[in-house]
Amino acid sequence: MKLKVSALFAAYITLTTIINEKRELPQKGKYRIARLHEKLRSEFQIASAQRDELVEQFGEEVKNEAGVATGDWLVKQESEKFKPYMEAWSKIADEEIEIEAQPIPLDSLGDSGSIEAYEFLALGDLVAE
Repeated sequence: MKLKVSALFAAYITLTTIINEKRELPQKGKYRIARLHEKLRSEFQIASAQRDELVEQFGEEVKNEAGVATGDWLVKQESEKFKPYMEAWSKIADEEIEIEAQPIPLDSLGDSGSIEAYEFLALGDLVAE
């Protein structure tokens, strides 16, 4: 299955949220979500590392109230480096990658309403009827 990196990010973060919130789902749904999450993990980590490199390249280190660096980096929208950062990130985010994963069948997720419409949008083709 092919996914854009941007879709991979949205799906991985959504699956992480569903898992961490311990949603009421049938066992089969929990199993399929966990398996899909694991299949996406390595590609997400690669893309996330690329994004982190861009943030360090174009951003600035965040400091606390005392002016001590926190180890976090941020690219501020008002910064002159924001546009070049977004251009560089867009090139990565628009790349299509091959994922060894099967879509989750909708009926395995049950009828409890535990997954919201916006989450189905984020999961896109990773959930199928």
